[in-house]
Amino acid sequence: MDMDGTLLDSHKDILPSSYKAMKKADEQGVYVCLSTGRGLKELNDYQEELETLSYGILLSGGCLYDFKKNDYIYLRSMEDELVNEIISMATKKDVLIQLLTKDDTFVYGSHLKDISYYRMGAYQDLFDRVSVPVEDMKECIRYHQGEVMKICIYHINDKEREMTYNQLKDYPLTLAYSDETSIEISPLDTDKGNGLLKLCELIDLPIEETIAIGDSYNDEGILKKAGLSVAMENACTEIKEISDIITRDNDHDGIKDIFDLYLKRP
Repeated sequence: MDMDGTLLDSHKDILPSSYKAMKKADEQGVYVCLSTGRGLKELNDYQEELETLSYGILLSGGCLYDFKKNDYIYLRSMEDELVNEIISMATKKDVLIQLLTKDDTFVYGSHLKDISYYRMGAYQDLFDRVSVPVEDMKECIRYHQGEVMKICIYHINDKEREMTYNQLKDYPLTLAYSDETSIEISPLDTDKGNGLLKLCELIDLPIEETIAIGDSYNDEGILKKAGLSVAMENACTEIKEISDIITRDNDHDGIKDIFDLYLKRP
């Protein structure tokens, strides 16, 4: 399951019906897994629900986490040279830059004051609590060499995002649109879909036995690779078109419906 717009409702909460369905599936031996652009630190608000999870495809496929053992089982970082090139380009723009390692998320302190300017107001509280403010992103990179796993660049409008995409599209990177004006930047061939393939390989599970649920552009990879692909009713048109079925929206038991339909056990 994706989180924002999928497992999480419009208030960024997990519906009680979703939690009960996840808990029941976990007790019956089903692998319940997150597929999210978030890192582990950004999941701290959901400690009770995390107890129902088996695995997490985190940072858009850049790392895999075993929630039962509380340990990472796969990590992939970006090349430092590429990270520096991206930061050099982005700092010339009016954007919010988010640099993510497996443990932390770094943001210019001056940008944290009002992230609604970058169309991210719904995440202000989360950013305030989990972000490490920095003054010099290049210095941050030097201190965390080999550790940067993902970069998010948030723009003031779609036109600016498209310009950034065109500047980066020929780099050996994986790019995905997310939220209203964000670009997620990951190592080449790193996305949620390849994260699912890697997880299936590590736990010896046929990909045909998986179900993926999502709503946004960065869910395309995993929806195309899973055995069954499910789009939320609130999903963008492109995601609905590539999915096998559509469930109810994230405020009206869409997750519960899928668990009830496909994860029944005697």
